[in-house]
Amino acid sequence: FFSPIRETNTKRRRSKSSPDINEVKKLQIMPGSERIDMDVLLRKLGDMMDEKLKAHFDNMNTKLAVIVEENRQLKEEISSLRKENLELNGKLENLFVKVKNKNLIFWGTNLDKITDLKSAIKEMCQNILNVNVEVDRAYNIGGKEIKGKPILVEFIKVSDIYLILQNAKKLKNTGMWITKDLTEKQRKCQSDLLKIRRDLRNQFNGVNISVRIGYLMFEGKKYLWSPNEEKGVLNFKNLVDRIMLNHVQAGNGAEKESCSKNDL
Repeated sequence: FFSPIRETNTKRRRSKSSPDINEVKKLQIMPGSERIDMDVLLRKLGDMMDEKLKAHFDNMNTKLAVIVEENRQLKEEISSLRKENLELNGKLENLFVKVKNKNLIFWGTNLDKITDLKSAIKEMCQNILNVNVEVDRAYNIGGKEIKGKPILVEFIKVSDIYLILQNAKKLKNTGMWITKDLTEKQRKCQSDLLKIRRDLRNQFNGVNISVRIGYLMFEGKKYLWSPNEEKGVLNFKNLVDRIMLNHVQAGNGAEKESCSKNDL
């Protein structure tokens, strides 16, 4: 038998699973023969992100500034258009008023079946109102189902309008009455003023309150009214409050004067 030959080198061989020293050195050595510290790398990455974010926010701020400026310009344009619209509406309202200045509306005449309304109105003005007028046109207004349709009459001269209105009281107890041909804005104004007059009459008994076109007369004083302007509403409310306060103060003054006379 032969005994196995043993190696004389008793050093223990390195396992293949253990890393080679040269490989470890290769891992530790970075390109350029310099090892980059992790903190430096993170700092550089952070700086890069900050620069990108800053550029992004700068771009957003620029776009936002453009939007803000455009919004400001649009607001100015809208404000200018509103002003122009108010001016145009005012001019249009004035044109309507001028056109309707020569018109009157006759109510309760029962002339539905009369074909020649122009002659009928002229004759009625002569016989009942005792005025001679020149009528340009006359025609029924309102739907077909309305009985006793109102008649819109267009006169040639504005002076005829004043004559008719001055003598309109002669129509009392006849079932007929005459009104001016108002614009839509004027009708809205009259409606508001009539409501205010009713409220004032509930507050003050026996006072002289009358409604005119665009204003209200309270004990001989004139109060203007603008239904489409908030300031006009507030101003009028202040005037009404002042009227009520003056009325109360006047009443208290009269009571004090009466008491002082009785004491004497």
